[in-house]
Amino acid sequence: VDGIPKAARPWTGTAGPATTAAVLTFGRYPGIAAPYFPGALDEVRIYNRPLSDDQVADLYSGVFPTL
Repeated sequence: VDGIPKAARPWTGTAGPATTAAVLTFGRYPGIAAPYFPGALDEVRIYNRPLSDDQVADLYSGVFPTL
């Protein structure tokens, strides 16, 4: 939140292509009618690899690095 990590979960398993056809959702828990996140999301990005702390800080400051 605002450039500061608030939570993290370690990755377990083997990286690879998706093995499910589950819908990708943001701000809500699948299968629950009520919204999980009572707000709005803006400028969502998805990367095919983890970003470094410096890259995240650059994005937060408005600098969009070539990835």
